[in-house]
Amino acid sequence: MNRFDSDARIALNLVAMKPSRADAERRPVEFQPPRNYLCYLRHDSFVFLSGYTSAAETLQDQVSEIIKAVAGGLMVAGSMWDELVKVSLFLHRSQKLATLKELLARGPALPANCQIEFGFVDGYAGDKSLLEVEASALAGG
Repeated sequence: MNRFDSDARIALNLVAMKPSRADAERRPVEFQPPRNYLCYLRHDSFVFLSGYTSAAETLQDQVSEIIKAVAGGLMVAGSMWDELVKVSLFLHRSQKLATLKELLARGPALPANCQIEFGFVDGYAGDKSLLEVEASALAGG
């Protein structure tokens, strides 16, 4: 994944992927009711979950809610936690990375081969959001 580096107040993530075969599945799936972004995209042998956030009062509660939401989103998309290949965590700049890592260590362990990346943001997805998590996983059969 590439991020264009600039002084802009927004970021753009770009994922470019060549399908493994000409007839590979590409299925965007909406939330019910629909939102401004997809619930997930199933493409070839992968599932890409949209960013999950929480409006809970504390970072601890947000981490717990978001991890549960990601696990649920994976199930809806036909995948599971053990199939995660990449997790991107975007932490509000007012929070400490060490605290986030401690909170994550209390939850379900990420698969050994899962790539994890951390980034800091100034604000997004509502005033209370301290964390956004995006996840990619292998798609189930």
